[in-house]
Amino acid sequence: MSEGLSLRRYAASRRERGLSGGTHEAVRRAAAAGRITLHDGKVDPAEADRDWSANTLHRQKLSDEEVAALVGSDNLDDNLGDLEALSDEVADLLDGLEPAK
Repeated sequence: MSEGLSLRRYAASRRERGLSGGTHEAVRRAAAAGRITLHDGKVDPAEADRDWSANTLHRQKLSDEEVAALVGSDNLDDNLGDLEALSDEVADLLDGLEPAK
């Protein structure tokens, strides 16, 4: 393993490269969920990048028409899986936001 990065430094490196998970909290959650492995509390960036990609579900982005159809549906129970995917997509987007200063 190359010299490990702190969770914050690894998050910053993801953000600098335009990747999702560019916050300390996103990296912490990925480690807690087992999507990446920490070594003595540090992140091996090459290993973590591979693991993040391999262990994260990549969902298809919904079009505006698909979102409108889901929101306007009379029977949302039939679309629960699609709504969960939309919720996860929003959560991923929120992961990339920095708190207001």
